Order: sequence, then structure tokens, then C-alpha cells
Amino acid sequence: MLEDFDAEGSVFESLNRLVLKHSPTNESRLADLGVDSYDKVVQFLSELQSSVSPRNVKIDPSHLAGVTPSLTVGYVIAQLRLSGRKLCTNKLSPHEQSCCPYPSTCPKCGQTVE
Repeated sequence: MLEDFDAEGSVFESLNRLVLKHSPTNESRLADLGVDSYDKVVQFLSELQSSVSPRNVKIDPSHLAGVTPSLTVGYVIAQLRLSGRKLCTNKLSPHEQSCCPYPSTCPKCGQTVE
């Protein structure tokens, strides 16, 4: 699970890269920020995936499948927080880790979990 700060930062970072119309808040609707079509939502979700990749987190797409322009930024942050799962640092095949608490080393390969 992503921490609140990481989830919020990833969403705001992705919105800022995609649209520069307004400063987003948790109450902002995606459509009001310029994410107002299916194509823009897909682009936004792609940006979001890119922004969490350096954090060794895998997004479960089922949590974000229902994102539409009418939803708020806060809703997307909450869904991202629920969907994010940490991965181990294994360069060849990172393993998804069991949540809460996350282990410090991967039980499958012994690599660290950050």
C-alpha cells in the first residue's frame, strides 16, 4: 500500500505533467483539470504508472479501472493508495510483497523491499 504522501504526490505530479490549467486539490474533479475525455484518462493513468514506478510499487489496475472525468482527485488518490503494492528490488523478476507490514527482504528471492 502506498503511503498517503506518496499517493498524493504521484497523482499531483501526474496531473501537473499532463495538464497545467489549474492547481489540483483533493476536491477538484478530473474534468475541471482538463482530464475530460477517455483518452485523457488513459493518458493520466499512464502518467500515474510512470510516477510510481521509481518507488518499486505495482498498481493493481482493477482499483483504477473505474476512473472517469467526473471523479475527484481525492478519489483517485484513495484508489491509488489501495492499489499500490510494493515490489522487491530483484532486477530480473520483482516479486509483489504481502502487505502490512511489508517484509524488509523478499521471502522468495532474498532481495530487499524498499
